[in-house]
Amino acid sequence: MAGKHYLYSPLDGPSKEIRLLEVLEPQSYNGSHAPLISCSLQNVSLENDPEFVALSYVWGDASVTETILVNSQERAVTTNLANALRHVKQHWVKLGRTPTVFRLWADAICINQEDFAERTSQVQLMERIYTSADVVFCWLSPENDELPRAFDLLDKIYGTAVAHASARIALLANEQSYETVLRVQNHHKWARWDTLTHELRATYDAHIGCNRNEGEPEPSKIWYPLSKLLGLPYWERVWIWQEVILAKRLLFLSGSTSYPAEKFHLATWLLEEMMSCPDPVTEEFEYDRARNTSAVRMAYHRQLFGYGSDSSPKLGKIMMLFASTVNLYKATDPRDKVYGFLALTKLPIVPDYRVPIGQVYLEYGRLFISEMQAADDSHAQFDTARLRLKFLGDCAAGINNSLGIPTWVPAFQDSRLAYLERLSHDSTFKCASEFGAYVDGGSLWTPGAKIHHIQECYDDIFDEDLRTSDLEALIARLTELCGETYVTSVPILKALCCVLSLKTSWPDGVDPFSIFPSQIDKEETDGSDEQADQIIPAAWTTIREQNKACKLIVSNDGHLGVAGKDARVGDIVCLLTGCVTSVLLRPVDDHYLFVGPCFVLGLQLALYMEPVDPGGLDVEMFEIR
Repeated sequence: MAGKHYLYSPLDGPSKEIRLLEVLEPQSYNGSHAPLISCSLQNVSLENDPEFVALSYVWGDASVTETILVNSQERAVTTNLANALRHVKQHWVKLGRTPTVFRLWADAICINQEDFAERTSQVQLMERIYTSADVVFCWLSPENDELPRAFDLLDKIYGTAVAHASARIALLANEQSYETVLRVQNHHKWARWDTLTHELRATYDAHIGCNRNEGEPEPSKIWYPLSKLLGLPYWERVWIWQEVILAKRLLFLSGSTSYPAEKFHLATWLLEEMMSCPDPVTEEFEYDRARNTSAVRMAYHRQLFGYGSDSSPKLGKIMMLFASTVNLYKATDPRDKVYGFLALTKLPIVPDYRVPIGQVYLEYGRLFISEMQAADDSHAQFDTARLRLKFLGDCAAGINNSLGIPTWVPAFQDSRLAYLERLSHDSTFKCASEFGAYVDGGSLWTPGAKIHHIQECYDDIFDEDLRTSDLEALIARLTELCGETYVTSVPILKALCCVLSLKTSWPDGVDPFSIFPSQIDKEETDGSDEQADQIIPAAWTTIREQNKACKLIVSNDGHLGVAGKDARVGDIVCLLTGCVTSVLLRPVDDHYLFVGPCFVLGLQLALYMEPVDPGGLDVEMFEIR
């Protein structure tokens, strides 16, 4: 313990002190065979505008460590951080900076992680640290053959776009500046895409040595390096939001290779836009899955916040982006799913790692609704009045949550229902009410309307080997409850297929029986389950996967839907003002519990249109605990 105290000299809070790491020459220690990374720690005040680099990285596997020297003391760090320390200084020199003045801030070493009071005070300085740093180095991985290839491809895409734009509009001298990126992007938003698309495809064809006249290239050959880049664990880390967005200057690093953030943003945006252009190569590529990764979202959010410039979005937009994406990120400490965004949300929450997790989430939920109620944001895409309860469908704690918090509170748990991403819409239920949503104690009060209640639940539709249990009996029962023709004027079997696949309509010409494995004629096989599994339609695998945490529900008025495993007979399907999905509430005495979001075929159709007119619905205030 004495060594620990010696390593971490006290920080002066009023002068906003932090510790910076100076990377020294490697040295042998205690008879070690290989020289160890050697560093020294220095206390500096942010009030004195020190010159330093902030490191953004993922901690990595805590069980795989390497010993380094800090102030001549042995310290175990993950191999990922050790590899970063080996390379960062050379990137500083490549920027034309003097190596002797290189100093680095890396949270795992510069903060005494065992001192809760210090962690709390330093987290409060995160915004100041990342906006004060001369440059933020984003350490993606050690030497990796695929990442330089991905950077090379992005660079060629970027160069093609800039050249295409410069022939038509005036660009700034610095082609990597934030202003140039905006000019190029705005130009391509309005320009004819066909010429640029042709040039971009020619660019990456040449990049991989592809001749389309000799046949279509293998998609994986084109996109594999980019898939590796976008699939790195780095992008899943909760702290990257503010680290990347707040940076004045940002550089992505992989070993000795670096890539500027401005180029990364424009190139990934162009590739995403290209996905809407028909092409056999892009149609087959996994980029449709990769385009929604954290890396692409981060690029968009960095542009939205202006790359550290004076422009910034309004509070309502910030809060909505946060609420809709935070659940997709990972944090070692669950509190960081709130604390890791405070520099952007500006919520008046003081980080304190001694406060119970549930209490942190409850305070966030209360402040979120309060701030959204007060936010003045007229941007149609981020209409705060219509979306302030969107988080209920994304991450509400629900029934039986392990944190002991009210069911409506955002819990930011990693294991969410697979279908939630499919239940977001641009329009929501909106009713005339004298009051908006507000929090009183542990209760959420919000206006809404009851639609119907659950009459039957089915949670055993799927068995382990992808067979449907008693399909004929199920269809017969659904026919009794819903009729042979569903309320959307389709046969009940098609309605069931729509619900299980979360579609509002079933494609013409597609036999609904074709997706059910029980309809496979085993006479065409050797009768084994193994061979039958090989010919099960891919659609069925997807359907089973997205419904594995779901129940099929049938309402008292013959509507079909899906909901989470906590749903039960008697739960009420409701529309709440500001929530983008229909939800299940459970009446308990004089209040309700939030069960979870649900998808109801027929009812959900209205949510794709203009805000729902309540018409004859009885609007009331719900107290949700």
